[in-house]
Amino acid sequence: MIKNNIKSLIKNKSKTLMQVSRETGLSFQQLSNIQNNKPSKISYQTMWILVEYFECSFNDIFEMANDY
Repeated sequence: MIKNNIKSLIKNKSKTLMQVSRETGLSFQQLSNIQNNKPSKISYQTMWILVEYFECSFNDIFEMANDY
């Protein structure tokens, strides 16, 4: 399973999910699904937008979790 650190990145930037949505052009629902580990898929474009917005690497946002 792939987990993410979106919630902590948003908190570190002192933003709300709605602000991130407005500033990135990603929908609130899409960001909410990602934050709650509920998306069925995430496009490369979405990943790139998040990496650029948070000024970090892919590995800072997403990580593999061994939940078997």
